[in-house]
Amino acid sequence: MGSKKRRNSATGMAQPDGVATAVADRPRRWRGTIVAMLVCTGVAAGFGATWWFQHARQPGQGQGIVVGDGTRGPAGMVHVPGGDFLMGSDSKMAQANEKPAHKVRIHGFWMDQHHVTNAEFRKFVQATGYVTTAEKRPTGKP
Repeated sequence: MGSKKRRNSATGMAQPDGVATAVADRPRRWRGTIVAMLVCTGVAAGFGATWWFQHARQPGQGQGIVVGDGTRGPAGMVHVPGGDFLMGSDSKMAQANEKPAHKVRIHGFWMDQHHVTNAEFRKFVQATGYVTTAEKRPTGKP
């Protein structure tokens, strides 16, 4: 019995029956493996990014959140640690007063843990005699 030969469409050469099929199927077999590898890489990158955003610490943030209790800081306030950050933008779309981007260092400060209502602020002003910047008479100096 003679073996039937078929022409390979890619090379134009005659090949025994079955060889052309095996060669033609090779890319299909690898396609599934490559897709699976890409999916696994994407999933791993997603988990890695999630971990990094949840656990990576910037300088000055290693202390954790400090909530004031009256002894360790003002009650009802949260400490925001100081540090360096890039302020402004060099983008073509940035406003003139946003340029140039520059490094700024701020000191740590305390901020209320919750919004302050107008009634709470009024009570504070009455108790302390505080005068807001908007209520102060202009001095003519910047």
